Amino acid sequence: MTPSPASRWSKRIAGCDVLMAHIRIVFAASGETYGTPRVHHDLRAAGLPTSTKRVRVITTDSNHDHPSAPNLLARQCDINGVALHRIWIGDITAIPTREGFLYLATV
Repeated sequence: MTPSPASRWSKRIAGCDVLMAHIRIVFAASGETYGTPRVHHDLRAAGLPTSTKRVRVITTDSNHDHPSAPNLLARQCDINGVALHRIWIGDITAIPTREGFLYLATV
């Protein structure tokens, strides 16, 4: 007898809950420093079959009451080059490598 789609779906949801519990345990054990690749590696090492797409560790909490930085630009950028070097922006990201993370900062 083939399981119904609803039955397969409920098993997947239950599996997601179990997987999420394991993700939280691994993440907490790392001192909340592991990202998706390391959490995925630890889960696989523990014998839990999963993929990096199913392992998502959210490290940014945007659900807060803290004020956001004010929008000082208010979209007053001149794309024709008249206001060159008046507005500078930057960003930073971590790039995982075999030897650790590289940090890329741009301005």
